Amino acid sequence: MLDTDEVNQHLRGARVENQLGKNTPNLAERDSNLDLPVLGSLSQHETSALANYATEEGLSVSTDSTPSSHLISSHLISSHLISSHLISSHLISSHLISSHLISSHLISSHLISSHLISSHLISSHLISSHLISSHLISSHLISSHLISSHLISSHLISSHLISSHLISSHLISSHLISSHLISSHLISSHLISSHLISSHLISSHLISSHLISSHLISSHLISSHLISSHLISSHLISSHLISSHLISSHLISSHLISSHLISSHLISSHLISSHLISSHLISSHLISSHLISSHLISSHLISSHLISSHLISSHLISSHLISSHLISSHLISSHLISSHLISSHLISSHLISSHLISSHLISSHLISSHLISSHLISSHLISSHLISSHLISSHLISSHLISSHLISSHLISSHLISSHLISSHLISSHLISSHLISSHLISSHLISSHLISSHLISSHLI
Repeated sequence: MLDTDEVNQHLRGARVENQLGKNTPNLAERDSNLDLPVLGSLSQHETSALANYATEEGLSVSTDSTPSSHLISSHLISSHLISSHLISSHLISSHLISSHLISSHLISSHLISSHLISSHLISSHLISSHLISSHLISSHLISSHLISSHLISSHLISSHLISSHLISSHLISSHLISSHLISSHLISSHLISSHLISSHLISSHLISSHLISSHLISSHLISSHLISSHLISSHLISSHLISSHLISSHLISSHLISSHLISSHLISSHLISSHLISSHLISSHLISSHLISSHLISSHLISSHLISSHLISSHLISSHLISSHLISSHLISSHLISSHLISSHLISSHLISSHLISSHLISSHLISSHLISSHLISSHLISSHLISSHLISSHLISSHLISSHLISSHLISSHLISSHLISSHLISSHLISSHLISSHLISSHLISSHLISSHLISSHLI
């Protein structure tokens, strides 16, 4: 039998000689489990007796003074022995417990508590990916204070481990998954399903703009029920993230994108291609005057088949919205803008400049007489190169439109008004006043003899 005083001296770390003449290690050198004597300090008879006891109890022992990984086996440490006071954090190190020792029957769910395994113990080389399976770590064990952001790295948790039944929506909180953790190689597109990430989890501070790349979130993942309108804010989705191949036309429905969500800096000309804006997609209440600024609508973006008469109503195009550099001549075709869309209050004089509307765009059926009013077309807009002679026909310009203050003398030049345009029914006597037609405009080749008839020029005009 062992001497009680001798054993106590061993446990106190006193350096005494045992029966074999060997030194006893200090307390700092021996295992922390003070209930088990160091086998190297026992005699052969004592070691044999302890081994027999261990065999009867089903335990595994070794004469090595350092507990190696094959000593801690699943039948040695049963679940009731691993309590928070027994295994402290400094005992579970990466060289002590290897990955093949932590099996699902060894560590049951009630043993992994937040105070037992601290964040610095779970390292990528300790817990390998095949150990974290859905039956081992259940969703209630992963709490936000247990797994900190530096522990979830791309090599530790692979994509097949994050399944929808493992990480439920209440576990992914904004402070748990930081922006540097969600990279395109970690969470693949098949993992983000609509039932996994609910709308309250995607907040503007959680997913930053550099995380949403076109290869990460594919078009089938962004459905109208997943991302609601209050989640897409102007600071979240920047213009370089939404590319034309990512958001297809069936994803942007009118109830999803409301007018307050699309700010002018988000819609750039390379972003919305012509096949995405269809007439049924963008309804008139979505395009408001403050929403689409002049630099966003470029000539290659809006093609003629997209602007139909029922889509853009007259109250949507305000004078500050369409600037002169915006509408190029190839976009305004005669079938595109119908006469009821251009109202007199809509097109102000500073919008129609001489380089903007070329002569082939203004056809006689497009501009009707009630659209050209005297306050709309000022004298500096009608220049000789803009309105060619074939555009002014007798049914288009009625007598009440040409008033003395509208067409000044410098606008009527000899090459603009040809002889077939001035007919007796078009220019009535009250329109030709003495201050309008000055002597340098009436030249002999302009007014031919068959145009000056006695009923047209009365004696009070000459």
